[in-house]
Amino acid sequence: MKTIVAVSFAILLGGCASRTHLTAGHGRSYRAAIERQAQNPEAGKQPVAAKGLDSQEAAVIAQSYRQHLTPKGQAVEAPPPMLLVAPSALKGRQGDYMPAASVPPER
Repeated sequence: MKTIVAVSFAILLGGCASRTHLTAGHGRSYRAAIERQAQNPEAGKQPVAAKGLDSQEAAVIAQSYRQHLTPKGQAVEAPPPMLLVAPSALKGRQGDYMPAASVPPER
């Protein structure tokens, strides 16, 4: 029984390894379809700084969002101010990185 299973497995494996049914252009249409999905294939080679909102624009947008979420006739309550601290964008400077609270200070 083990011999029959081993021979059957070897025949099946040999059928998977044969490339006689493949043409020289096998996979070409697949690669072309993937390449056509990119609107600008060269875009990743030219880094562009991300444009964000200034604090006043962000405040106006947040206030408008809150007004549309509250039922009519209710006052919109602004949340308390929040301070976000991000690590320095300059690499190679020492002392700018603050580890997370779960990291022991000796690291």
